[in-house]
Amino acid sequence: MGRLNMGSGRPLRDPKLRKILAECIDLASMEKALHGYVLCNPNYSRYTKSNRVYNLMKVDKPVTLELLFFDSRPEFKIIAEATQMQAKAAGIDIKLKNVHVNALRDMELGGDFDIVLSSTTNIQSGTVENYYRLYFDSNSPENTTKYNSPSFDAATSLQEMQDILDKDYAVIVYGNPLHNRVSKKKLVPLNPLDFYYDVDEVK
Repeated sequence: MGRLNMGSGRPLRDPKLRKILAECIDLASMEKALHGYVLCNPNYSRYTKSNRVYNLMKVDKPVTLELLFFDSRPEFKIIAEATQMQAKAAGIDIKLKNVHVNALRDMELGGDFDIVLSSTTNIQSGTVENYYRLYFDSNSPENTTKYNSPSFDAATSLQEMQDILDKDYAVIVYGNPLHNRVSKKKLVPLNPLDFYYDVDEVK
């Protein structure tokens, strides 16, 4: 997913610009390049459906944004370059900056970014609802985008949360990474776990 900085004084504080940026991303055109890495879809979790659509519009005047990413896996560079190319058609000039994950984290916490491309899971929060609240609740310290929506804070269902994020163009979701799992045919007996993680991951 691409997290959009809506902080004071940042270009993406403008909801119209966020809408143009989010809707100029054509996930279908990314499928081939990302085959084997990411299953492209705009749904934030497996339990929700996004209302986002592809609808190319152009900005009234040229805009330059910076997209930060760390190419720890091949799909990050592919997504970053595809976003840059598609945004150009909408009149948005995106500068790509590949930075180390530690520097990326510092820049995000300091609000020194326009877009951060990241891959996140709900494993650190334990449930999908907590996963949503971790990144988008107005009181969460991990809400580095400064997104602030009383409607989202008060939402009671996952689909309601997704609908509000879509309406506000608060994030660009590219899809779910595909993972390879390898195991031996014979495994030692496993004991039941006291807790489980219901893991979703999105780009």
